[in-house]
Amino acid sequence: MKLYKTSTETLVYAKNTIVKSDCVAIEFYVPSTGNPVEINGVPVPAGAVRTVTQQSPYFDTTQYALSFKSGAGVNECYVTKTILVDQPTAIGLD
Repeated sequence: MKLYKTSTETLVYAKNTIVKSDCVAIEFYVPSTGNPVEINGVPVPAGAVRTVTQQSPYFDTTQYALSFKSGAGVNECYVTKTILVDQPTAIGLD
């Protein structure tokens, strides 16, 4: 089994935008007080999570379009990504 160095980062978005993944896993979380969000046309209601993961050796380079929809809440979507810190060859793991 190969081991890879990764790091996890979380950003919060409050307006329509494009999120470039460049990661092995990405999660979109809309808090229960948030407005619904469409991610590349897939609806994510308040209080829900959408997760996309890749199996090694695959790497996700999708550009995800976040589009906030009307609601009684606030525009808020937490995006957590697991990214590769180094290329496998750079850390001697290939």
